[in-house]
Parts: sequence; C-alpha cells; structure tokens
Amino acid sequence: CLMEVCVALAGDPRIVAMQDLGAAGLTSSSAELAHRGGCGIEMDIARVSRRERGMTPYEVML
Repeated sequence: CLMEVCVALAGDPRIVAMQDLGAAGLTSSSAELAHRGGCGIEMDIARVSRRERGMTPYEVML
C-alpha cells in the first residue's frame, strides 16, 4: 500500500521531503517539496507517467 511505503520511508535519512499530489498536481506539490526540503527541483516531464496517451507537458503538470 502506498501509505505504508510512505510511512516506512519517512524515517529514512535520505528522504528530505514528502508531499501528496493535491488538486494542483505536480505544479504545486513539486514547489512545496522543494521549499520544505530547502532545495531546488528539476523534473524531466518526458519521464512522468501519464494516465492517457498524448498528454501535453501542461496537462501532466496539472
């Protein structure tokens, strides 16, 4: 279960931040993760899993 994995990873010192994907999707959660982790973030949108074929980068980020 995803929740069990998240709880297990929360104690790992290599994990500096963890964020759920809310209504604003990757756009908001990635910025929140970077802020909480005190770091920047770089994403390769081409490698993000998609729910449908042909989704644009804009659609992926939302």
